[in-house]
Amino acid sequence: MRIIFIHFLIFLAFMAKAQPRSFTPKNSKGETEKRLALVIGNANYQGNILTNPLNDAKAMRTALQELGFTVQYYENLSKSAMEAVLIRFSSDLHKHNVGFFYFAGHGFESKDKVNYLMSTDMNSSVNEALAKDKSLNLDVVMQSMQDANVNSNLLIIDACRNNPFRSWSRDGAKGLGSITPTLGTVVFFAASAGQTADDNREGKNGLFTEEFLTQIRKPNLELSDILKNTSRAVYKRSGGQMPSISGNLLEDFYFSKTEYLSELEALNMGYYYFNKEEYVEAKKMFEIAIEMNNTDAMCFLANMLKGGYKGITIDKGLAKMMIEKAAIQNNGFAMYQLGMMYYDGDIVEKDEVKAIKYFKQSINILEVSTQNNNPLALTVLGAMYCEQAEIEDLINVKDIEKGIKLLEKAANQNFVLAMNFLGEIYSEEGESYNIVKSKYWFEKACSLGSKEACKSSKGRE
Repeated sequence: MRIIFIHFLIFLAFMAKAQPRSFTPKNSKGETEKRLALVIGNANYQGNILTNPLNDAKAMRTALQELGFTVQYYENLSKSAMEAVLIRFSSDLHKHNVGFFYFAGHGFESKDKVNYLMSTDMNSSVNEALAKDKSLNLDVVMQSMQDANVNSNLLIIDACRNNPFRSWSRDGAKGLGSITPTLGTVVFFAASAGQTADDNREGKNGLFTEEFLTQIRKPNLELSDILKNTSRAVYKRSGGQMPSISGNLLEDFYFSKTEYLSELEALNMGYYYFNKEEYVEAKKMFEIAIEMNNTDAMCFLANMLKGGYKGITIDKGLAKMMIEKAAIQNNGFAMYQLGMMYYDGDIVEKDEVKAIKYFKQSINILEVSTQNNNPLALTVLGAMYCEQAEIEDLINVKDIEKGIKLLEKAANQNFVLAMNFLGEIYSEEGESYNIVKSKYWFEKACSLGSKEACKSSKGRE
């Protein structure tokens, strides 16, 4: 018997169900709260195009959606467009408890100590007076949010990248200046007053945004800890850039807390940490989901307990018990794992008859799951068709077109594993070869946090 199958590739670094979660945000008292965010990425400045703001804005949008925010998202806005979206945002904010404003692009402090966020109307040849006329006053943004009377306002400004107006260097400040928000508002700048920020040209995201995104996805961190952790990480990596924090909230704020996580939220947090290769944190999230009898979490934690994951103690007996418990509850993935255990003689005595039995049960269950657009089932079967799995007389097919359709259904749900498979399939010589599509799927998976996809994407440049 020969198996050309995805085997345990599913459990390698590609695994991450990094789709927006059905997250129910709660405040520090466990009460449901409504969160609204305005995210703007400006990069296409005339004569001074920035590398990462659009990547930063997109990544911020994804993270905030995962954390229960309704996100109003925009790219490369003119001055009039920036004003229009701010009016809409501040009007909608009245119906919410938390307001979040994020800007990535160019910013500057004028001679009269006012901070401005530059629209894409700007070009490097204008003087300060014209620049102010073509930029959005940060004080106006802050006041608009404060007027909405929400409980908490957060402004994250990754706009101190550099001062593109070299002719101002003697009179104008470098980057953005300090600010004094009212109580209930926190403003977090990418760098201290007078500093510029590292655009991290080697990476997909600016240094400040990259570190901030890492921190807000960690559950049980209060906002003040998130800001401190981000600042320290940026300072250490940059060798001197220190983000600036201004203002205070009236109550503690958590982007997420495990005591309020649902079963699905805990499972997805486990996927996220697994993909980031933070296995100890992934294990904690899977255990929370398992407490609520989530069988997918049982399967993934079982694989981790078999060994090969940094910081995780091997316990094959517990792994077997978890897989069997999930299989009893008709988890198709667990059935597949049991089939592989008996086929390989891993933990149990080798038994091909039992292996075939579990493989058949797995296929039947997964076929049903694909009808419900389950992304994991779509990915397993899609890869199976593309890889030509052969398990005795059970499977002897190769239908790349059908396999790609299944994988694309999963990938369109932001299922990172499916994206990685598509990237690999399209990169292989043959009827499915398409380097443009390969690069597209690897880059999309990379933007959702897959380290392996980032490596694969760079390897094809």
